[in-house]
Amino acid sequence: MSKQFPESKKRKIAEKCNYRCAYCGCGLTLETMRIDHFHPRAKGGNNHIENLMPCCLICNSIKGILDIEDFRLRVAFQKKAEGMKFSTEQIKFLNRKGVLAAMGVSTELFFFERVEE
Repeated sequence: MSKQFPESKKRKIAEKCNYRCAYCGCGLTLETMRIDHFHPRAKGGNNHIENLMPCCLICNSIKGILDIEDFRLRVAFQKKAEGMKFSTEQIKFLNRKGVLAAMGVSTELFFFERVEE
């Protein structure tokens, strides 16, 4: 877990999703939690608590610097693509051309979105 945040801030971040990954919903501890920048710092995001989400290592690794909709599209594509490797730009191109719809790729709500309903 990132060492740059005080433990009190880490707890507040973890509590946002009841110690679950904001994206896949798997259980987390303060030791296993990664802190994700919802709006990536590389794209102008900040370290304010509103922009920080509790995240598992797998989701954090996949999301990287993707914005939420590109991450959503990548996750949906990977579920159908059965091991095929494509860049985010390639996936977005295939989506624009209707290929993802033809493959039956459909996006889903992330855990934090389902909890808010």
